[in-house]
Amino acid sequence: MRKNGMFLVCALALAFLSCGADDAWVARINGKQKITLQDYREEFNVFARKSGLSKDDVTRFYGSDDEKLAFLNKMIEKELIYLEALTMKLDTNKTVITAINEQCASQVVQYYALSLVGGSNMIISDAEKRAAFDEMKGRIPNGAAIRYEDVKRQIESLVQQKKMTEMYRTIIESAKKEFNVTVDLSKDTIAEVGGVKILRSMVEDKIQKLEDNGLIPPGNRDRVRLDVANDLVGTELLKLKSKKAGYWETPEGKTVYRLAKKQVLVEEYLLQRMKPLIKETTDAEIDRMGDYAAQYGIANLPYTEQRKRLAMIVKQGKMQRIQEYIVKTLIEENRIEKKAEVIRE
Repeated sequence: MRKNGMFLVCALALAFLSCGADDAWVARINGKQKITLQDYREEFNVFARKSGLSKDDVTRFYGSDDEKLAFLNKMIEKELIYLEALTMKLDTNKTVITAINEQCASQVVQYYALSLVGGSNMIISDAEKRAAFDEMKGRIPNGAAIRYEDVKRQIESLVQQKKMTEMYRTIIESAKKEFNVTVDLSKDTIAEVGGVKILRSMVEDKIQKLEDNGLIPPGNRDRVRLDVANDLVGTELLKLKSKKAGYWETPEGKTVYRLAKKQVLVEEYLLQRMKPLIKETTDAEIDRMGDYAAQYGIANLPYTEQRKRLAMIVKQGKMQRIQEYIVKTLIEENRIEKKAEVIRE
């Protein structure tokens, strides 16, 4: 009897100690699919890296119970869609597999670049934030009515993104010298990186997609062409550097790859669900958006270009509403359990 009593005490003690263990589940779908504390921490750390924030800043900005729960809810929504994508066997679709390989490689090298530019380099002074805020106020309607305190966090993020872009370009230029790579847009093969040829046709295909989506400002096609070429070359250069550094085999590299694969499947599922539901944008819908042209920074564009951009904004709004409906339906159709107290520790 004494042995049984001791066994029970030990079992209860182990159960208590395991509450904060990495394999403890923080969410469960239909009693089966689990999101563990380790899953939560890994995805949150990847998010923190992408934000460019230090660990202290991440805790300061996103460490409240409400913020943690909101992040967990987003993970649950993504998991629900991911499970539907697997049910549809999208992970066996050849086109999707190609997209997965491309997106995973792109994401891993991006996060590798972030690992090089983050940390103390991303500390933004109050003077930098205020200067950016003053510049922003002058470019938007009713800017004078916006208070610095209300948008300070968003301003910091914008300044960090600008800094990271500048530092990313510096890294790419350094890598070009390291691997003796030059870009020549006059040739069919504009560059070769580690035996991989970057073709001019690849650049033109990407530019065509940007034009189709109304994302190239008039008069800037040549600049965009060079940016696109440098982006394609930069990705291949960072693949070489990241593999040479062993980043792909690090815990963060593996997590980024896993999350990127999941994201491709989530996006493909949503696209297939939304496509038949999105109705053609009408002239009346575009007309109703006309008053918001200044807010979106397109009021000075030529009439045809402006309407093209507004049509895209209308379509994005429709897609957002359909996505919200899909997520809401999945939440209602599945049994979801959460242990919010685990992530609050």
